[in-house]
Amino acid sequence: MLINYIENNYKSGEPIFVNDLLSYINDKYKLSKELKKLVDDNKLVKYEDGIYYIPKKSLLKNISINPEIIAKYKYVSNNNDCFGYYSGLFLANRLGITTQVPEVIDIVSNNTNSSPRIVKYNNRKFYIKPSKIKINNSNVYVLQLLDLLKDIDKYSEYSNEYLREKIQKYIYTYKININDINMYINYYPILVYKKIYDLRLYNVFAQ
Repeated sequence: MLINYIENNYKSGEPIFVNDLLSYINDKYKLSKELKKLVDDNKLVKYEDGIYYIPKKSLLKNISINPEIIAKYKYVSNNNDCFGYYSGLFLANRLGITTQVPEVIDIVSNNTNSSPRIVKYNNRKFYIKPSKIKINNSNVYVLQLLDLLKDIDKYSEYSNEYLREKIQKYIYTYKININDINMYINYYPILVYKKIYDLRLYNVFAQ
């Protein structure tokens, strides 16, 4: 039964994408009928076309799924695999190198074939860009760092010394070494080399 498959593979409040369910029921018409029945029986909630979730109930009502969770599962990662990363002002804010809070969350992802575009879930906007390099669990943090260094002067409100401290913490946390950087840096503008030099990051990678 479809509901058994869903309950065995998804938690309450996690987005369920119809395209992913086609591996279980490879018939769009039949799948659509099954999903409608589950919604009618209050076992699933339809968020919008193509997206469902198992309701998470409070004492008063069902709790709707967070738009950022939907974007994360579709464009960044599920529980096991990375296929995208956050970038831009959103990443800079997360790392503490800016106090600016973005209205739009930037994401670089494998899961888009189109030109950069705005995707909207509820009232939350996400700017989705395709990746030049296939993102995976092994390189995601390296690519995210190089992407950040490309635009860091645009977002930062602090001195180079402060930036170095924040990026050093990131490098140590994700165990990035100079070989990782050299593998991908040629895909980025020359100013990334310069920023690595200005922030004395080669000394960090060597430690």
